[in-house]
Amino acid sequence: MASCRSNADYSKIRRRKNYKFKGIKCSEPFKALNSLPPLTPSQHLTQDAIFKVVGEEIKQVKLDIATINEIVLEDIRTESSQTDQINRQLKSSLKKIDHSYSRTLKLRERYDHEIEEQTNALTSRLEFVETSLFSLKNNTSQIIDSILRIDSELPTKNRSINEQLFNQKHYPLLFQCIHDKYPKVKKNKNALVTLDATGEELVDNPCLANTKLSPSLHSGNSPATLDTAHESIEPPESLDSKEVEEIESLISNYNIAKQRKVHVPPIILMPKFQRVSNPSVSTSLDQVELKRPFSAKKDGN
Repeated sequence: MASCRSNADYSKIRRRKNYKFKGIKCSEPFKALNSLPPLTPSQHLTQDAIFKVVGEEIKQVKLDIATINEIVLEDIRTESSQTDQINRQLKSSLKKIDHSYSRTLKLRERYDHEIEEQTNALTSRLEFVETSLFSLKNNTSQIIDSILRIDSELPTKNRSINEQLFNQKHYPLLFQCIHDKYPKVKKNKNALVTLDATGEELVDNPCLANTKLSPSLHSGNSPATLDTAHESIEPPESLDSKEVEEIESLISNYNIAKQRKVHVPPIILMPKFQRVSNPSVSTSLDQVELKRPFSAKKDGN
């Protein structure tokens, strides 16, 4: 039975086909696999082996890190010292600034006080100067009026206040003051005063017509000289005793300096007389004084 079964199986087995096997040596994946580097041995993959290979590089990295650390620490120390020095300088500067500020405040307070005092003193001085200037103008005006009154009481030929160039050259300030105060006073060319019908002298300027004269000037006898005329003038009411004393002291100092031939300060402008000059008034018979009569010479003498 077994034999029959085996025969039957053999008869039923199909005939296998013959296949051809293709190797991978010529394939591309095999070539790519062969091109890969070989695997490192396991002995080379241990920790000691790995650090042994990069030991020199590790040493160099350690040295670089130490060097960088030293450089950074040195920079930190330098910055710290510079910061401390800057702080000290700032503290010193702050102290100096505080001292300067306090000193400036003290000086400002002192200077403000001094400026206020000086301003008040200057204001008082300016007020005094203005008052003195006003008083001086009034006194000058009164002096000019007195001079004109005195000159108006003198004879016409003896008057000094006239339009002659000789007098104007020697008394420029006086004539300038008179012309400034009385610009319309020059009616007569040679004199500032005229005579009325009764023979009394009248001042041409209406401002001087109502001026108050002293009793000696209203009398018929006019002063013989300017000195007696000055004595007969009443002093102005606005001049106090102190101002009168100052004027008298100034005149006396000038006379003393003139006698001693001392240089007179330029504040007093006195006339400069020439050695040779033409007479201001022509000589008349009234001015001739005969000390002894004429006598004819004898033949025997």
